[in-house]
Amino acid sequence: DEEELQALADSVRDYGVLVPLIVRENPVSAGTYEIIAGERRFRASKIAGLDKVPAIVAEFSDKQMMELSIIENIQREELNIIEEAKAYDNLCTNLGLTQEQVGQRVGKSRSYIANIMRLLNLPRVIQDYVINGVLTMGQVKPLVNLNDSDAIKIANDAIELGYTSRQIETLANLAHGRQINKNKVKEDKDYNPYYEYVTSMLHKRFKAKVKI
Repeated sequence: DEEELQALADSVRDYGVLVPLIVRENPVSAGTYEIIAGERRFRASKIAGLDKVPAIVAEFSDKQMMELSIIENIQREELNIIEEAKAYDNLCTNLGLTQEQVGQRVGKSRSYIANIMRLLNLPRVIQDYVINGVLTMGQVKPLVNLNDSDAIKIANDAIELGYTSRQIETLANLAHGRQINKNKVKEDKDYNPYYEYVTSMLHKRFKAKVKI
C-alpha cells in the first residue's frame, strides 16, 4: 500500500529505522545480501532518502529463510484472513510443518490454524468476497462443507439480502440436509438486520422500548 509505505517513510525520515533488517549473504552473488525480514522498512528507507540502514547478517538455509519470511508476513496486522490461511498452508505444504508446529511458531492454537486453513476449501469466488471485505469469516465459515454451487448461491444471497452469520448457518444446515429446529428456522427467516439497526436508532431517539 503506497499510502502506508509513505507514512512509514515519513517516520523513518524523522526517527530512522528503529528495528534492524535481517539479511543473509546472497549465495549466488558475492558481496550482495538478501532481505529475510524488513522489506517494507527497506523500501521506506529508500523513499526517505537514507543511504544506510541497520541490518543483522545471519546465516540461514533456504528453508529457514522461507519460514522466517512467511512468519513475518503473518504477523503483519493488515493480512486478511484468506492471506493468513494461505501463509499457514505454505508453511505446511512447502516446509513440511504440522498444524501444531505452525501454531507454535505464530503463537496460535492448533485448532485455530486448522479452522483458518479450512477456508481455503471454499470456492475462489467466495474467498475473493472475504478478501474484498464483502463477507466476513464468520459469514463464510458455515459454507466450508457445502458443495461449490450451494456455497456460492448462499454467499450471493447473503450479499444481496444482508444475511447474518446465524442466518447463513441455518441455510447451510438446510442445504446439508441436517435436522434443525423449525422454530429456529422461522426466527432466522423473520430476522432482518436492518430492523435491528432502526430499532436501535429509535430507542436512542425516544428513550423507550422499541420492537419492529
